Amino acid sequence: MIIKNIFSDETIGPSIRVLLIALGTGVTISLIVFLFTFFHLRLWTSNFCITNSCIKHTIETFDQSIIIIDITFKALIFLITTGSIAIALFSYKNSVATTALTNHISHFTLFQDYVTHEVNKTPEISLRSVEILEWYNSIYRNSRMGNVSVSPEYIELIKAVNNRIEISNNEVKGSGSDFFRYKIHQTEMIKALSNCSINLERLPRLAFFSVERAALNLIGKVNSAFCFSPDIPPITFRIYT
Repeated sequence: MIIKNIFSDETIGPSIRVLLIALGTGVTISLIVFLFTFFHLRLWTSNFCITNSCIKHTIETFDQSIIIIDITFKALIFLITTGSIAIALFSYKNSVATTALTNHISHFTLFQDYVTHEVNKTPEISLRSVEILEWYNSIYRNSRMGNVSVSPEYIELIKAVNNRIEISNNEVKGSGSDFFRYKIHQTEMIKALSNCSINLERLPRLAFFSVERAALNLIGKVNSAFCFSPDIPPITFRIYT
């Protein structure tokens, strides 16, 4: 039963079959050479002898058969060594992939719990307006491979939010190319925050500013807690509210 299970294993079974085929082929060829030599030289007619010279002569007579056996076992050792290395590398690769996936799930769970906790403390934002998985994936593009570095794309999204704030700030101060228009600001800010996985609705001016502030505070908290990168900027202070 044990031998049957070994041969049925998808990883080990084929390797053992290859080794047995190589061994059987080498032994068979060596045996054929041995028998042809034995009968061709009519060695059964020779007297039995175990002296040093007799043994030396016997070895010289069957040297090719012995060489074939030697080559066969050396090939087997090479195949076993190579196979062992390949299996070890395969196992290591699977182990790394499994560990990376486990870390990805654990890290996302921590992220999800944190965002959920913060949103539940913020009455201006509902949990259904935050795409947590989409947010996580935008921050960590290669998390499934064990890399939790902040993606350059997410940094650009935060810069886009800050750029929208700065434009509105300049318009309020009168240093921009146009004066502050609330509806345009609301449209552009909804778009910028949507790219960061937070979906806001159109609201009256004061109500929207309140929700906007809560959303920006949430992004700032998440960035401080999970985005350990000197390249990610803090959220720009708003003066237009």
